[in-house]
Amino acid sequence: MTHTGVKPFPCDLCEKRFAHHGTLVTHRRETHFGVKKHVCNVCGRTCARKETLKRHLMTHETQKNFQCPMCQKTFKAQHLVRLHLKNTHSEEKPYMCTVCGRTCKQRSDLLTHEKTHTNERSVPCDICGKCFRTKTEMRNHKRKLHMREKRHICDTCGQGFFDSHGLKVHFLRWHTTERPYQCDYCAKKFILESHKLYHHKTVHLGPNAVKGSKPDGRKKKGTYKCDICGKSDFRGNVPLMEHRRVHTGEKPFKCEICGKTFRKKEYHTAHMRGHRGEKPHVCSICGKGFSEGRKLTMHSVIHTGIKRFKCEQCGQAYTHRSNLRYHLKTHLKFEGL
Repeated sequence: MTHTGVKPFPCDLCEKRFAHHGTLVTHRRETHFGVKKHVCNVCGRTCARKETLKRHLMTHETQKNFQCPMCQKTFKAQHLVRLHLKNTHSEEKPYMCTVCGRTCKQRSDLLTHEKTHTNERSVPCDICGKCFRTKTEMRNHKRKLHMREKRHICDTCGQGFFDSHGLKVHFLRWHTTERPYQCDYCAKKFILESHKLYHHKTVHLGPNAVKGSKPDGRKKKGTYKCDICGKSDFRGNVPLMEHRRVHTGEKPFKCEICGKTFRKKEYHTAHMRGHRGEKPHVCSICGKGFSEGRKLTMHSVIHTGIKRFKCEQCGQAYTHRSNLRYHLKTHLKFEGL
């Protein structure tokens, strides 16, 4: 029955069906009755099955003795190697969505994808109540928003990021001059291919080609366009409102101590840290502290020696764009003589 896809054992408490009676019994015990009799002696987590506990114990292992035969990547358990081979090196996608025809490598991926058609969000965050499609999305939300978890640390400046993508973008932007993706039309270079594609669509193909726009130029739900400058990469009304303040000059967030005003709430919050003497963002190289993470990022460039901003008139290079702007004023003064 495993290979035929027949599932003759239905759960009387939910709509799920199973190929084996033992799987049904385990499902009822673990999902509906909360019985988990196998306890991890490291962290105290409980599991319904001994096999699940064995797999969980692998997460506490530090050694990775199982190697992928294709790319030499190592893993803590053999089943992780098999899963890696299936997801990374295999082109087979046996699970197909009946709505749009999209194919997936794993059944769990298909189930997650199918929820995009129904917009079902049945997994709530136990802190703020926001609902998500999957437990993975909910856990990532908690790690990023509530726990402020930053596992991925930059080796150069020590700044932390939630995921590897954020770390990669940070490193390419601040610690290297490499821009590997070049536009085919104007030779402008970008740190990511997605940036190049967005530039191509917005600059060379026009605003109607932007992902998320309709043929008449109107934006679909989820993308917002500034009616003043035409910028159209805002994911919500709040980011758009913050951007429009650049044009209007509005600064609604005022410091109660010195009266200074700010466009964004986070700028105001960081400014208040300065009054309290708080500098939580510390440079791992020289120990200098900053009230804002972005100021630490800008400072860390000094230690790399990389000067990305070059004057086209005299060739002088600078670590920060603001320094280049100040330098360009010297040329304007000489031109005015």
